[in-house]
Amino acid sequence: MNCRSKLNIFSIGLALATWLLIIAGASVTSTGSGLAVPDWPLSYGQWFPRMAGGVLFEHGHRLIAGTVAGLTIVFAFCLWRFERRGWVLRLGYFSVLVVLLQALLGGLTVLYSLPPVISIAHAILGQTFFCLVVSLALFTSPEWQADKDRAVGTPGQIELFSILSGISVLVLYCQLVAGARLRHGGGTGALNLHIGGAVCVVAALLTLFLIVQTWFSRHKPFVRLTQAQVGLLIMQINLGLASLFPYKLGWLLSLPGIYPAILSVHVAVGAGLLALTLILALLAWQLRHPFSCI
Repeated sequence: MNCRSKLNIFSIGLALATWLLIIAGASVTSTGSGLAVPDWPLSYGQWFPRMAGGVLFEHGHRLIAGTVAGLTIVFAFCLWRFERRGWVLRLGYFSVLVVLLQALLGGLTVLYSLPPVISIAHAILGQTFFCLVVSLALFTSPEWQADKDRAVGTPGQIELFSILSGISVLVLYCQLVAGARLRHGGGTGALNLHIGGAVCVVAALLTLFLIVQTWFSRHKPFVRLTQAQVGLLIMQINLGLASLFPYKLGWLLSLPGIYPAILSVHVAVGAGLLALTLILALLAWQLRHPFSCI
């Protein structure tokens, strides 16, 4: 296994760790543990306090965040050593700045007792950082730099699909912003905006699925990605309905922690949908611009 393959495996691990961090952060909000620890960066003046109750979620989130930050710095160093594409290298450096800013925002949310503006910014930047590391995982993959099958669709079809997939990424990102607003003190207006955004997400992703089935049915990466999108979309709709109408859960609601878990998984699946759509949009852009791997 050469250095470039190891670099790609590292980047995939970093993306998965970041997704786990998003789940951990969502669990802090879902369980109301944001102020379980009053100080930062230490927890009750300790690096390893007693992990019980809300401290388990809050300090656990910090431990995972520290791990992700360290991995990001190491990954940027590896890029400096082995990556020859300047734009990929700069993206790696930028990811370090973003993760450090994210850590700072996380500290400010605690020190200033969860102000909505900072909490929302923290959530949004977390999704942005996730997009960065997912993109780096794709850019360092052998598939990104391999020769592509150009005999897929007409130039007009490829251009339209590239534009629509890019718009879908924007729609999903805006929906996650609306979700962050709802989770951090949003009222009825935020709820209505989030529901409206969900309708737009469903329309956008189903449109991509139908286009792929019609125009690109022989292009396996597009087919697999859109099929995975639809699967996650169905799951996300059910999770959203369960979070809005928890009484429909029946006896499940009596299980300890089930409702916070549903809220956290809802955030995680939303991040997964964003990642899949971003990969699809980048691959469509590369198909539209064959020399984008340079």
